[in-house]
Amino acid sequence: MQQTIIDLMNKLDLKGAIESFRILNNDPAYLDKTPCSIVLKSLLEAEINHRDKRRQEALLKTSRLPLHVTISDWNFNDERDSNEFRSKVASMLTLNFIEMGQNLNVLGGSGTGKTFFMSLIGCLACSHGKTVVFYNTNELINSIKLSRGSASYYTKIKTLSGKTVLMLDDFCLFEYDEEEQAILFDILNARFGKKTTIIGSQKSMVGWRETLGETALSESIIERAGRNNFTLVMPGVSRRANLD
Repeated sequence: MQQTIIDLMNKLDLKGAIESFRILNNDPAYLDKTPCSIVLKSLLEAEINHRDKRRQEALLKTSRLPLHVTISDWNFNDERDSNEFRSKVASMLTLNFIEMGQNLNVLGGSGTGKTFFMSLIGCLACSHGKTVVFYNTNELINSIKLSRGSASYYTKIKTLSGKTVLMLDDFCLFEYDEEEQAILFDILNARFGKKTTIIGSQKSMVGWRETLGETALSESIIERAGRNNFTLVMPGVSRRANLD
């Protein structure tokens, strides 16, 4: 009978429930004296947990996040020990801004932990079943530049717009020509006010304007990248120097 039950669960692809059932079978006395409803509830909960874990793993795999980290990997050193900074980080880690479709700009010098913090937010979002994708801004623009104007281009923009969280690292690190700015605008505009975009940059909005120039297109980019958002400034100097 037990093998028949396992075979039936296999046909339904209930891998989590199968593992739980095998564990319960190690204690036949428990099964004999436990009501069927409790056993069934236990098996169903095991299956839900298994599917949640499998989905989280799949989301992490497709996220392109450079680091897979948890809250325990984050630390507040002397430079990060102000109440204001702690409060902002705590607020971001609730992911409420993602639920509201708001944006986040993570600013700071090279090596101050911007990418680490973005990865932490991304991992947390994946653990909550959110679709996340991480890109170096310049690499993303170049990857879709050749298809601009074609059906493939608009399909790629639509795919990006559908992600719960889009992360653009090294934003405005390089100058962008008019076509590249148009692509950046299309990406940001498709998501603005709907889904969360997290930008990592060594420059403030003033620096963005210097990099992009003062044109109508650049102003539209800055407006979409700088509005409806929270800003977290990473304090201190490069932490990489401490690792050498």
